Amino acid sequence: ETRASPDLLRDFVVERGIAISFWSTPLAEQALDLDWPATTSLRYMLTGGDVLHRYPPTSLPFTLVNCYGPTEATVLITRCDVPATPDASAAPAIGRPIANGTVYLLDRHLRPVPVGVPGELCIGGVGLAAGYLRRPALTAEKFVPDPFSKTPGARLYRTGDLARHRPDGDIEFLGRMDHQVKLRGFRIELGEIESVLVQHPQIREAVVLAREDKPGDKRLVAYLVADDPSGLTPGLLRDFVQEQLPSYMTPSAYVFLDALPLTVHGKVDRSKLPVPERTRAALGVAYAPPRSPQGKALAEAWGMVLGVQQVGIHDNFFELGGDSIKGLLVVGRARRLGLALSPRQLFEHPTIAALVESMRETVQDEAEQRAMTGPAPLTPIQSWFFENYAANPHHWNTSMFLEIHGGLEKDILEETVLALQSHHEALRLRFRRERGRWSQYVAEDDQAAPLRVVDLSPVDAARQKQAIEAAAAEMQRSLNVLTGPLFRVVYFDLGRGRPSRLLLIFHHLVMDGVSWRILLEDFQSLYRQLARRRTSQLPPRTTSFLRWSQLLQRHAQTPEVRAELPFWLRMAEVEPMDLPIDNPEGRNTFGAAEHVTVSLDAGHSRMLLSRLPAQLGVQTQDVLLTALVRVLSRIVGVDELLLEMEGHGREDIFSGVDLSRTIGWFTTSFPMAFRLDENDDPLRQVNAICGQRRSLPHAGIGYGLLRYLHEDAAVRRQMQAIPRPLVSFNYLGDFGRGQKQSAESTALPAQWSGRWNRLVAQARKTISQVFPQRIRMAEESVGPEQNPDGERVALLYIVAIVSEDELHIRWLYSREQYRRETIERWAGECMRELKQLLVRLAQSPVSADFSSITPEKPTKEQVEQ
Repeated sequence: ETRASPDLLRDFVVERGIAISFWSTPLAEQALDLDWPATTSLRYMLTGGDVLHRYPPTSLPFTLVNCYGPTEATVLITRCDVPATPDASAAPAIGRPIANGTVYLLDRHLRPVPVGVPGELCIGGVGLAAGYLRRPALTAEKFVPDPFSKTPGARLYRTGDLARHRPDGDIEFLGRMDHQVKLRGFRIELGEIESVLVQHPQIREAVVLAREDKPGDKRLVAYLVADDPSGLTPGLLRDFVQEQLPSYMTPSAYVFLDALPLTVHGKVDRSKLPVPERTRAALGVAYAPPRSPQGKALAEAWGMVLGVQQVGIHDNFFELGGDSIKGLLVVGRARRLGLALSPRQLFEHPTIAALVESMRETVQDEAEQRAMTGPAPLTPIQSWFFENYAANPHHWNTSMFLEIHGGLEKDILEETVLALQSHHEALRLRFRRERGRWSQYVAEDDQAAPLRVVDLSPVDAARQKQAIEAAAAEMQRSLNVLTGPLFRVVYFDLGRGRPSRLLLIFHHLVMDGVSWRILLEDFQSLYRQLARRRTSQLPPRTTSFLRWSQLLQRHAQTPEVRAELPFWLRMAEVEPMDLPIDNPEGRNTFGAAEHVTVSLDAGHSRMLLSRLPAQLGVQTQDVLLTALVRVLSRIVGVDELLLEMEGHGREDIFSGVDLSRTIGWFTTSFPMAFRLDENDDPLRQVNAICGQRRSLPHAGIGYGLLRYLHEDAAVRRQMQAIPRPLVSFNYLGDFGRGQKQSAESTALPAQWSGRWNRLVAQARKTISQVFPQRIRMAEESVGPEQNPDGERVALLYIVAIVSEDELHIRWLYSREQYRRETIERWAGECMRELKQLLVRLAQSPVSADFSSITPEKPTKEQVEQ
């Protein structure tokens, strides 16, 4: 009883005149709030066994010593006197190794990580245990040879704990490697959230878990011990956390406890933390039932998605456990109930009462449900295409090759293709050129299915791969933008017992990354319905692609878009980039394209993708851009560079427009000038790049509107005077686990230039949900997706992507213009620059400038993605 009570234990220590005492961390943190006699004989309170989040008060009459050490170290390995003046940006350090002990912070290859970079805490020394009794396999896994010791037989123990070196040499404990979770694509250190929560003056203890109490419903839950929880509402706590952390690290539920459950060893027993209640009392808001039809429909949608039985009109969506993904599910359900609701509305008006005021009830527009067939102007990206590839516009595709176990029924496959072609008008697009101007229209819905069945069952298995790839190359050349079709589906029957192949080829004029996701989901839905002999039905059509092109044409003439002209003309003032070329006479064609890939190790990747965004509010893209601009500036000798950037293009600029299920090519492409801050401070330079990128109006869509669609020829000429960037940069984000490949061994079509990888990568995420046991990506080549003689627009395409928790940067170039060693040198310089930048950023104090420009909730682009 005494050992479990801070008060009784304090009295015991004082009464017996104990000078040095070891307390479990939860007890020690509670003891810091007790009254201690100034004359106590206690000189040192040692604590360990769990993460220490608190600093001692200045009135404490003894020294608090934070200790670290697993049982395998017998028992302590580091110690640190905790100062009374707290460093509010981080939890107390665990200090440095004790005598006769060694500590290394290593990456997964047992290589030391730099200062500031997280690594696994590995320990050695004379106190190391011999191993685990009668468990030789576990001993061999955890106790490994010490590569840094000259003592024969020396070993290291791999603790599984994550830590990093601070600039002063102390070690900062970050948490268990198995406590690092991944939620909606973000790597999250739960300890960082806990450290922020205990900074609240009313909160004494905090533990955060990533719970998945229902399949697919993974969320962050905070368990808190507070002095007075009555005034701590979920909304107030969310705001408090988001002052220091990005929104994806904000818990969606908060549970108040009288005390945290402890194990017999005094550590927090996470298995005993209760499932958070989704009750009215937990919300702190009185129930007000919905009364209007719209309110009742929204309450039904929220309840189904969030698993809440009773939803009131004043309940906050996020406090009920909502997030960006659940928001999209709610929007989808609301639309099926006849309500016009967008993700933006839900995030801006997170209560039903506010939503009802901001939205209008609607019945699906019958005109929208009838496919449009008339002519329409080109969109800006389509205009860009014909500006560059009008000589041979037919061969410029994006495709996907699937291996299907069990095969498909050919007649059902044909019905599926016909249904897709009928439902999605973009798949029936045709283009014509009259008096030097291109336009588009939708062909009548009486087209034959663009399906070809290739029977290779008589072909010897050893020759089937060659036959498949020959047919694929032929099909890549078979599309025609004038007469159609603009997509083909090719089914390869390889014979009984062998997986078949399905090749999907789309002209880029009708397909982008978001469209791939829509099409694959519709494909599997239609095929399943037809296979069960049911009438096929897809969700209602959203705003048609031709309607979107007409809206853009009108929007381009508005004063709002014209007002962007000075911003874009500023790009014309940037000094042209004189990028060195090894062979200026060489051609820059798709057929000559090659690539060099460099990768960032796991430790630096964690810093880039998780820790720095949490600590400084910086975004990964801005850090990458800063490193790239620093390197390119040195190569070309100028301070300001013009880069080509991209956006998804589905901007929320028109009321009543819904593109969530619209297939088409929406991408925006635009030049963007970047100048480094004259001060060499890394945080200021990243801040400067961030500010420049965020000054971009309306995600860059205005560039194409002014250049291609504005009716004033003088405006178009001014925009056309802006030089084309020689370098294109595109950060594609995180495409998850399960597809790890050697960076240089990955098969890659020679003509690949970045944009196509976005399409395939996004579609792969959907493939995992479509017949997961039956379909995977085929190994055969899809063939040349672009005309090999076609000229690429930029000299270099630099594409960054995260896979398996590591960053990979691919540099694409023409082998006729550049020697491989030149690109390898530039790519290596960029990677070294990035690593140095990360280490320097990790040593920087938090910048107030970042807090002013970092959004406190997801942007619309993040929600839609």
